[in-house]
Amino acid sequence: MNDQYTNAVSDAEELARVQGRLRSVLWRTPEGLGLLRKSEWVAVPAESSLHLSETDRLRLRQAFEEAGFECVYAVALEDLDNVAALLRVAVSLSGLADFNHKCAHFNYALCPPDVSSLVICSATGDFLAFVGTPEFVETAVGQPVIRAFEAFEGFARDAAWTVEQKRYFLSLLETLHKTYPSLNDGQFVLLLS
Repeated sequence: MNDQYTNAVSDAEELARVQGRLRSVLWRTPEGLGLLRKSEWVAVPAESSLHLSETDRLRLRQAFEEAGFECVYAVALEDLDNVAALLRVAVSLSGLADFNHKCAHFNYALCPPDVSSLVICSATGDFLAFVGTPEFVETAVGQPVIRAFEAFEGFARDAAWTVEQKRYFLSLLETLHKTYPSLNDGQFVLLLS
């Protein structure tokens, strides 16, 4: 890693390999993001304030470290000019803070090289989604999965949101809490962006 804790990946083979692995579980459609169902995964939404808060970064560092990763990839989920499509990010508070500083205004997914988990950072949808084994997700969100869903429901029903915003967040909650776990392996849900 360099002094900024994130490195743009310019090697075409590495870029294609990582994007291909991610696309096997998460891909863009004209309507949003497709997320593949894997029986060992849960997917939990969380509120986002320009991606990762300090608490989010602490928990993500712990979750990725416990899974044995020293670095993860940040993969752009949109076509961007003058912004890296792929970054290598140190699994450290500084690395995650540097990623957040550089990419908070864009849609990215953080994932380890084997894509055994992922964190969807949606700037346009104003949410995070933690996806992986229950152990990874609970460490990343800092609470049991059911409590994380309850917290997001409280966020989604906040009186400050417009009717349209509430509908959007409650739809995301329904998709990840009810629809996603009901699918068979290989099926997918659509996350509206």
